[in-house]
Amino acid sequence: MTCGVTVSNQDPTVVAGADQEVAEGEIVELDPSTFHDFGTLDTHVAAVNWGDDALTDVGVVTESPFGPPGSTAGLDGIVDMSHVYQMPYAHFIGAYGDYTVTVTVTDDDGGVGDATLTVRVHDAKPPELSWVERPEWADNDPEPCFTWAGTDEHTLSEDLVYSTRFNGGGWSGYASDVSICLGPLVEGWHTLEVRGMDLAGNVSEILRWEWLVDLTPPQVTVSVPRGLGQYALGSEIIVQWRCFDRGAFPSSVARVEATALSGKPLDTSVAGRFPFVVEVWDGAGNSVREEREYLVTYLISPGQAVGQDADSDGLAGILASMPRVTDGGGGEAREPVALYEVGTDIEIAFALYDSLGEPIEDVEVEATLCGIEDGDPPRTHLLGLWPVPYDAERGLYAVTMPTTMLLGTELLGRYEIWIALGDGTHLCLPILIVASAEAYGGPITITYTTQGTGEGSA
Repeated sequence: MTCGVTVSNQDPTVVAGADQEVAEGEIVELDPSTFHDFGTLDTHVAAVNWGDDALTDVGVVTESPFGPPGSTAGLDGIVDMSHVYQMPYAHFIGAYGDYTVTVTVTDDDGGVGDATLTVRVHDAKPPELSWVERPEWADNDPEPCFTWAGTDEHTLSEDLVYSTRFNGGGWSGYASDVSICLGPLVEGWHTLEVRGMDLAGNVSEILRWEWLVDLTPPQVTVSVPRGLGQYALGSEIIVQWRCFDRGAFPSSVARVEATALSGKPLDTSVAGRFPFVVEVWDGAGNSVREEREYLVTYLISPGQAVGQDADSDGLAGILASMPRVTDGGGGEAREPVALYEVGTDIEIAFALYDSLGEPIEDVEVEATLCGIEDGDPPRTHLLGLWPVPYDAERGLYAVTMPTTMLLGTELLGRYEIWIALGDGTHLCLPILIVASAEAYGGPITITYTTQGTGEGSA
């Protein structure tokens, strides 16, 4: 008697193995995974899906025993495979991430069996820190502020904490602050260190900054030009100044801006009042500014007024020796330099020229007559203003000023004649107007001192 028997293929049974815990970047090996199949003549292949973005791996299968046919014990097998989890930020947020590993075994008849295990991957990568705001390596802020930022693959930025240490002291406790302001600090070198920690307790490398606090500005000494120094039009004047820095080394002088560099000519090509500026910065940003004014002036040569004898009393011979003033005199008393009888004219004549002796013919010159009233300080009042035109035939600037006013008013007493020379300077000529030189005491010699410099007589 013959009968038919149909034998159905049975799927393999798989045991994935024990759950595991590893640090990110470590190798995960199956424990191993095992399987059993009643088909002793079957062959098997295995696939392992690690639960991340990696491609499914083909497992290494070891089977035992092969045959004999018809054995009811079946065969056993082992699946070996390893993997390294390298997760980008998006895979998990926190101290660790769990991944489901699926081990699948397929026999040559199409039977399939699978099983899973869990691999917990711990965050092992520390945060990375970078500076957002910090002082320069040399700085003049005694109360500097620092800001930093931290990034981590598995801890959100707002969940990172930081600790700081200043000048090698103790570390502060961890906190979420990402900035700190220090000070006030003394001059010298200082160091700030910052470290960060993520949710897994990983501590970053130390972010360190060393910088110099320099609070001392540079120094500037200007010798030429002098403050309100007067230099003849067209003269050759060499600028002289120097600068240095005594702040914390090595800040030193970093930048200089000046009207003219030391050792270079001063610009005297145009008459007038001009600024001269030297500004110096050191490496820490401290600066000093030395600013003054200098005057480029005409030379003056007295000329003889019309009808005036060379030996007569008057102002012609005094003009060249009078010191220039620039600020109106400040109300100080001046001794007279000349004597006039009322009714006579005051005649002034002079030439202007540059340092090479070339005449200056196109300047607007003015003369002002002011009365002087006794007091402390003396008070002045304006009596008249006259233009002083250039007389090309005589080669002189000349003006005639009366000693009587309209309606025959006599001018008696002390007066000052101010001559604006058109270059930013003035001559102040103190005079006396008397009813009669004879009644005053006859011819007199007046010794004068003007602006505290020079002596002369009229």
